[in-house]
Amino acid sequence: MQHCLKFILTILIGLCLMSCNKAKFQITNNLDNKIDSLYVDTKINFKFDNYIKLNVRETKSFEIDMDSNLGDGEYYLSYVTENGEYNFKQFGYFTNGSQFEHLIKVDIQKDTIIFESINHY
Repeated sequence: MQHCLKFILTILIGLCLMSCNKAKFQITNNLDNKIDSLYVDTKINFKFDNYIKLNVRETKSFEIDMDSNLGDGEYYLSYVTENGEYNFKQFGYFTNGSQFEHLIKVDIQKDTIIFESINHY
């Protein structure tokens, strides 16, 4: 019985650790235009399966599965507004496939993009 409980506990801990390896972002659109397609990734992404849309003054949470990123690298933010304006920015850093921060807040403004690292849980 005790062996069975240890096995179940080991499985549960493993599942928790596997599901916790996500980079987390909170993205706010403070532009005067809607953002039609936005992504954050650890590589330049030309697939169309992980984009989000943001209305003016809208904030959304966004996560990246880091299981396939076993090394070190940086994040890429790309978006297109409803009027066709394109923006691309490299930012941040991850190591050994893990995000340093608990959360990165991204504030997209007219003339700049502000990245804020949140380290508390």
